[in-house]
Amino acid sequence: MLYLVARLTPRPEVFEETKTSVASIIAPTRKEPGCQRFELHSDDEHLYLVEAWDDEAALDFHYAQPYTSAVMSANEDRLVSSPRIEKMHLVA
Repeated sequence: MLYLVARLTPRPEVFEETKTSVASIIAPTRKEPGCQRFELHSDDEHLYLVEAWDDEAALDFHYAQPYTSAVMSANEDRLVSSPRIEKMHLVA
């Protein structure tokens, strides 16, 4: 199992627009083979995608989907910096 947390930092003036855009891929992503968890969380400054995948191949499949790449491209200019992505494996 592969766990992932992606932190996105939208510019304040487009925070809600970015959140809506990212939220639009929740439902189709949850239907992808190998997706065990795909959630969007936020605080006052960041958006967090909390994910669990069967393996790296399932994650690669997700990244290859047209809706994923479209949302990534649409939000690229809305972010303060590149997304911070932490990949983890369960230890205990």
